[in-house]
Amino acid sequence: MTSATVADANTITSCKIVFFVLLFANLFLGAYYPALLEGSGLQLVVALLVGALALIWARADARAHGRELPAPLAVGIVMLAAVFVPAWLFLSRTQRDAGWAVARFSGWVVALIVFFSVGASALERLGIPTALAAG
Repeated sequence: MTSATVADANTITSCKIVFFVLLFANLFLGAYYPALLEGSGLQLVVALLVGALALIWARADARAHGRELPAPLAVGIVMLAAVFVPAWLFLSRTQRDAGWAVARFSGWVVALIVFFSVGASALERLGIPTALAAG
């Protein structure tokens, strides 16, 4: 493995970690402190961070797979990562590898949602009010 490949792998791993921390923080704040998000611009900041993070990940992923990330796709990733990241996965890999990559990503998202739901249920059983229970 070359040092560039190791750096790309580290970048990819770091981006994944930060992405899921941002996603969890956004879900947590939206469920338990919705007033903090409403009208504060925090939602926009989170969206911009996710877009920038997705672009950093996609560029590192492109280098790791010896591919070039097309400029229109890069813009799409920043603006609507949920659609364009899977598109990049399918364009940059064989069909089988792309399917597994999307499945792994989806699995992590589902695991995060389950983790979040279990936490919300536990807080509700403990009698701690949440915005979820009020809505």
